[in-house]
Amino acid sequence: MLETVVLVTNGYRPDQDYERMATWINILGSPEFIATIYEYPEYDVFGVLPNGVEFASEEALSRIVGLFNQERDKIALIYANCGAYFINKRIIPTDMKIESLDQLNEFIFANGLRSIKIENNIFK
Repeated sequence: MLETVVLVTNGYRPDQDYERMATWINILGSPEFIATIYEYPEYDVFGVLPNGVEFASEEALSRIVGLFNQERDKIALIYANCGAYFINKRIIPTDMKIESLDQLNEFIFANGLRSIKIENNIFK
């Protein structure tokens, strides 16, 4: 099961009922932040909330992790129109340089994996 989540935000720690969450604040401008997250093997999923995006409810992160765990060996990416995204670190190679979500989706589809676009009602 995927359990631990590192969440990258700019300036705040979101209130969530999910207990296995770490929040890294104010590193979104760093070009190396994705590579740095891969140096921490204890995290299963990492997510990014861009400026101005917040969770709409306290159980939003639990819902996202639950989606991953429905097919944890297949679902590589969960994303929304608002720019928030979550990556399954267990199936995306640690040496992959992720330059954009489009490039990541190309890798996902080429390798028989899945990405899920979620509704913006999870975010506000």
